[in-house]
Amino acid sequence: MLLSLVQVVPGTLCAQVFVVRDYQSGVTLAAGQLEVSADYLGMNDTLDILGIKAARSASVSSRVRSDSLGDLEGGRLLVSYGLTDQLMVSGGYSYRIFDVTFADLSVDSYQLSVNRRHNLYQRPDTSAAYLFSVFGVRHNRSADFSTERIPDIDYLARKVSDRVRVTEEPGRIVIHYDDLIYSSPRVARDGTVKDPLQLGLSSSNDTTLYLRGGAGRRWERFNIALFAEVGSTWITGQLEHNLEDYGVDTSSPLLKDLDTDLDRREHYAKAGIDLYYETLFGVAAHVGYAYQFLQRDGGLNDYQSNHTLSAELVMRLNRQIALTLGGSYYRNHFNGHIPLLYNRYTQSTFARDYGVVTAGITMVFGR
Repeated sequence: MLLSLVQVVPGTLCAQVFVVRDYQSGVTLAAGQLEVSADYLGMNDTLDILGIKAARSASVSSRVRSDSLGDLEGGRLLVSYGLTDQLMVSGGYSYRIFDVTFADLSVDSYQLSVNRRHNLYQRPDTSAAYLFSVFGVRHNRSADFSTERIPDIDYLARKVSDRVRVTEEPGRIVIHYDDLIYSSPRVARDGTVKDPLQLGLSSSNDTTLYLRGGAGRRWERFNIALFAEVGSTWITGQLEHNLEDYGVDTSSPLLKDLDTDLDRREHYAKAGIDLYYETLFGVAAHVGYAYQFLQRDGGLNDYQSNHTLSAELVMRLNRQIALTLGGSYYRNHFNGHIPLLYNRYTQSTFARDYGVVTAGITMVFGR
């Protein structure tokens, strides 16, 4: 997104400076300029001024609900460099940790892109119509996690099939599957204590290649851009369990219903608008909207779309430094934004909206 960092002197508008952050306007830095942004990402009861997280938590079973359910905390680093006046390379890293009913899930995210801009009619950047294209790659990686708590395992088992129920009795684990009952002691025949019953996810990764194109127009203090994007994603992951230790052998119909291989592909198309307005008082406003449609294999099409709305205020301290405060709203949680989170066992949880608050600092070098 296009942004000017200016010092305002009565009757004078000083030289303009551009900030790009992660906006989708297609604007590029000038040759030799380096921009670095560091942001805090969060969502909790204090930040949830619109009640989005509270509504999400209220729909979860009281057996696994906690006060921190739905909380998110993390950080983000964004770096962009102008190779030429119309060619820019950008990269970023984000770390987010979520409270997801039975465990804290941490996700590392990486991104790298090249943005090519072409001004039309040989107009200067400050008053130009332009076309742009962006080619990039995104990668998300989740830390392995699992649970041993029987209420949590029962909750997850019902995501596998509503015919499954997991309970515990003194010294025993009881697994119900339709009319079948697997009741197994916690102690093996040789007198050793078995490993606790566990259920979790491991080796969860996704990699996306995408191409974005669009057109924009800038006036003195206002910029608008329309864009479209297509992408293809490869997702890997594994559902881990030790049900065999508790009497559920490989011939059991329960294991036949339990798909442990989460590898799949998905494709998407996205379109949106990016707006920026710069005041003369050291504050600028950015608003972006995107609609995304997804196509997945493996019958995972319960939620095929998402609406994302973002807004941000940029408060300029001087020509090199700006403070930012904003947030993003997701109509169907992180559907399409963190692909590894979506699988046959979690897709029902994407029926809720979500939001993230951001606060940070942006610094520009080489001016």
